[in-house]
Amino acid sequence: MNLIFSKLGSGLAGGSGIGELMDDLGHALANAGPDLKMLGGGQPAQIPAVNAIWRERLAEITADPAAANRFLTTYDPPQGNPAFIAAIADLMRDTFGWEISPENVGLTCGGQTAFFHLFNLLAGEMPDGSHRKILFPLVPEYIGYAAQGLDPGMFLAMRPEIETTGPHEFKYHIDFDHLPIGPDIAAICVSRPTNPTGNVLSDGEMARLSALAREHGIPSSSITPTAPPSPASFLPTRSRSGTSTSFSPSVSPSSACPAPALASSSARRKSSARSLP
Repeated sequence: MNLIFSKLGSGLAGGSGIGELMDDLGHALANAGPDLKMLGGGQPAQIPAVNAIWRERLAEITADPAAANRFLTTYDPPQGNPAFIAAIADLMRDTFGWEISPENVGLTCGGQTAFFHLFNLLAGEMPDGSHRKILFPLVPEYIGYAAQGLDPGMFLAMRPEIETTGPHEFKYHIDFDHLPIGPDIAAICVSRPTNPTGNVLSDGEMARLSALAREHGIPSSSITPTAPPSPASFLPTRSRSGTSTSFSPSVSPSSACPAPALASSSARRKSSARSLP
């Protein structure tokens, strides 16, 4: 059979840096012996205390027929499990003082899915025929973002300022003097810490990005990969700021969105097979 993919299908099925990386890591894990130490790819750490909680909770579920049936055969709503979403909203509100409710929280099957939804909801070709972009104010950035855009040229990335901090040491900073935030910028996105360099934007840089987003009336989003929510990882959210957190690659990441419309639109995207009109 001679399959011919559509233009969109060719993009979805084509190669990508993140696809090649995860393919390499997957084969390494599948074929290596027990002594392999996986240091990349977001593989969850084997923490005995955490693994014990997983086993305990799974034992509780399997011991309760009703809970086991719900766990194995019952769909959650598109936005995610309501009880879990409410717990996430309570955690963020109580810990950080964020004025959010369950309507601001959505769950996705991986951070890649979350950002695919957000990027393509906000950027690309607009109803009036114009094109808007996602701004990455500092590179290097996460390689997985590159394959998330359905519209060609929807990403704009800026070179950093590089500070020498010691012998053979340096740090990346955002070059705020050259950030091109104009009408064609739909949103600002950063990772904190940045993958793969481990660079962490300062609180001052994050606050300045939030202020720029408010000034220009656009969302700003930060992703905290494979890290628990803690004051060291987050800044207090602003009305136009969103946060995506992977509690572990084995748990669906949660996203706190500034507007319930973003969370609900992403949920509708997950529950529908419809892609483009």
